[in-house]
Amino acid sequence: MAGIFYFILFSFLFGICDAVTGSRVYPANEVGGSEHYG
Repeated sequence: MAGIFYFILFSFLFGICDAVTGSRVYPANEVGGSEHYG
């Protein structure tokens, strides 16, 4: 259950980072966050 929570949390946070910075300097592929936001 905790894994699901952290997955959603990281997806949300990295999604914001991707929208604000427009860059992928963080391990988006490993976290699986940025990929949902394009």
